[in-house]
Amino acid sequence: IEASYSAKALTVADLAFDGQAAPELTALDPSGHLTVLAGLSAKNLKAEGMALRFAGQAQEEPATVSLTLDSLEETDLQSLKAVGSLQMRGLKGEMSVKDQMDGVKATLALAELRLSGMEYSDYMRQLLTIAAALKKGSQDEAAETLAAMQNLAGFFVSPLSLEEASMSGLEFDFLPGPVSFKLAESRVTGHLKTGEIPSRQKSSLKGLEIILPETAPADANSQTAAELAGFVQAFGLNRFVLNLEAESAYDPQTGSFLNRITDLKVQDLFGLSIGLEWGGLTPERLEKLKAVPLSAAFMVLMNPEEILGDASFKAFDFQYTDQGLIGRIFQLAATGKGLTAEALREKVVGEFEREMRKSGHNLMKNAEALIRPVSAFLRSPQSLEISLKSEPPLRFKALVGAAPADMEALLEAINLTVSANGQAGERLELILNSAMDEDEDEDEE
Repeated sequence: IEASYSAKALTVADLAFDGQAAPELTALDPSGHLTVLAGLSAKNLKAEGMALRFAGQAQEEPATVSLTLDSLEETDLQSLKAVGSLQMRGLKGEMSVKDQMDGVKATLALAELRLSGMEYSDYMRQLLTIAAALKKGSQDEAAETLAAMQNLAGFFVSPLSLEEASMSGLEFDFLPGPVSFKLAESRVTGHLKTGEIPSRQKSSLKGLEIILPETAPADANSQTAAELAGFVQAFGLNRFVLNLEAESAYDPQTGSFLNRITDLKVQDLFGLSIGLEWGGLTPERLEKLKAVPLSAAFMVLMNPEEILGDASFKAFDFQYTDQGLIGRIFQLAATGKGLTAEALREKVVGEFEREMRKSGHNLMKNAEALIRPVSAFLRSPQSLEISLKSEPPLRFKALVGAAPADMEALLEAINLTVSANGQAGERLELILNSAMDEDEDEDEE
């Protein structure tokens, strides 16, 4: 590998290479070069007009990588561990690999990146361990390693610490290739801390564009990518614009944890919001869950009271607003069946209603309460809402080894409604599917 570096200005304060490198790095770096860099620390680092260039071989083909950066400022840097604060502006990168054909080229541009209070040593240690397993050529070992390092609390807690992060003006192109990306702005706030649930957290994406050129299917570098690009373009769109806002709130005293995608919109297709609320996830309960690796999740079955305690499900809600997606799906599907979109729509609705009236009683007492809103939505797709609440909260330990009589009581506590196009829905009266077995016995007779 050949490398070159230049900078108009560079200032470093309290630079040292005496930090402790993660031992997991040794398996990836027998030469020790990266291990030295992993011990790097600096109180303050400033650079302007930076340029980096690397040239070497990638899969036995000539490859070059170049990076330029207008400005960079970091404080309290600990390589592969933590960054007190970082502000980077005007990043541009390019990677090219020359092969026997025209070669491939990737370009990256980022207007600005800011972050503060980032500590990621535990997360990096996991990545290095998995990378070492993959280097041995064993995907199974890597999967087993990942399962052993993850635990039941990982579904709820943050994998790293972060006070705030934002980026703007991101552009990525892969040529020749099926797709390019642009992002106007992304932001995360909330004082995340490794292994804990933040009391408040907000995140957003603004102006994420996914662009597929007309030549995307032909330019795809695999059959799967080509088929996916062709399928997406069949919707009549070559450009998708996405905006997202999400938030969470946590009360450590009660263990109540609310996760919500408040607004997800894909221009000219759909909008939706999703909320999920848990209970009983106190700091003490999270410590119990951390003691159970995913690879040994069966331990829950042996001692549900000790491990799960009062951890519970409280509520789930889903709200979908159609902006053209359902119509495009019917139009695309009808084309391949020799039908009009409306004829296919009526056929799908008819088959759904017949099937639900035939077997819906195996799942609920009042199947019509589900048939009405779903059929109304499919015929005139405007909005669809699903609300699921449990009062009292559904404790996970109650599901472990529950007898049929206990399950009946748990179902009685669940309030599930499906609503469409602004019309209020009726509570679905769920039942156990033992009736399904009886019907099968009758059919056999």
